[in-house]
Amino acid sequence: MSKPALANAHSRLLPPPDRLPLGLWLLSAACAAGWVLCGYSLAGALAQPPDAIAPGAPLQALLWSLLAGGFGGIIFGVFVNAAFGARFGLAVALQASLALAAAALAAGFALARAWPWHPQAALTGLAAGWPQWLFGDAPRSLPAASALIALLLALGALVCLRRYRERGRRIRDLLAHGVRVAGTVVHTEHVGTEVYNPSRVRVVVRFNDHDGAERRVAKIGDFDPRALPRAGERVLVWFYPDAAGDAGRIVVGFGERPQLSQALG
Repeated sequence: MSKPALANAHSRLLPPPDRLPLGLWLLSAACAAGWVLCGYSLAGALAQPPDAIAPGAPLQALLWSLLAGGFGGIIFGVFVNAAFGARFGLAVALQASLALAAAALAAGFALARAWPWHPQAALTGLAAGWPQWLFGDAPRSLPAASALIALLLALGALVCLRRYRERGRRIRDLLAHGVRVAGTVVHTEHVGTEVYNPSRVRVVVRFNDHDGAERRVAKIGDFDPRALPRAGERVLVWFYPDAAGDAGRIVVGFGERPQLSQALG
């Protein structure tokens, strides 16, 4: 394989850069705006009297705004989740998108001016039990609860992001300093289906190490259902000479198939 072709294979195998494109920022802003509108409208609707349902009444407008904000947040959230998933993995994407929604809802609840805060009523509700406190004192409890959920989800996303970056660093080091040899897929096994319908496949690869000894390594990864790995397929294998038998320090790359441009590390 020539040097330019090898460089292209490496670039396809490496994780995408952490810098987010402008389009993803705009999608995230649109998603957040939808959930802020949803939270603000929900707060205002719950503050209206039960008999306020009438054509042109504030409650009717708030309910329409609630639906518009909720649907907007969900629709834009799907694209945000997919974009984050492609860059940082599904675990980071799911928790980050949920954290964004929870934080935006908290902002919407906090912006609602319809509910006055009464400390005495809050203490009475708290003494009566948490359900009454949670829903009877919504001006303070809902923003705080949503913000707390957003914080926990954000922390979870940061933990997953740290693991993702560590995996990317390990792959980069192995591609830069490891030994590269050709390998062959000898066995594949479908082990499940992930979010957005990629097939989770266990792949067994045979290769010869730097001493010529035959070795096998098993890896599990997500693949496009339309282009699954198959027995007999040629792949690239990177390993350290002193750890040729350590599956955790071996990378298998499908560099010759752009639709499978990933590294099973």
